[in-house]
Amino acid sequence: LGFHKKLETSYKEYIAGCEDMIQSLSDDIDVEAFDAAEKRQDKASDGISFAISRMTNLLLK
Repeated sequence: LGFHKKLETSYKEYIAGCEDMIQSLSDDIDVEAFDAAEKRQDKASDGISFAISRMTNLLLK
C-alpha cells in the first residue's frame, strides 16, 4: 500500500507541475516559472517511476 500512496502523491504533484507550467504561459513565457514547473514535474516523474518499478518488482517475485 505504501507504493500505491507514493504513486498517488507523485501523480498529484506532477499534475500540479503541469498547472504551474500552464500558468507560466500567456502572451509571453515566464521562463523562471516555466523552468520551476519543469523541475517540479521532473521530481514527480522520478517518484512515479520509483513507485511503478517497486510495484513491478513485487509482482514479478
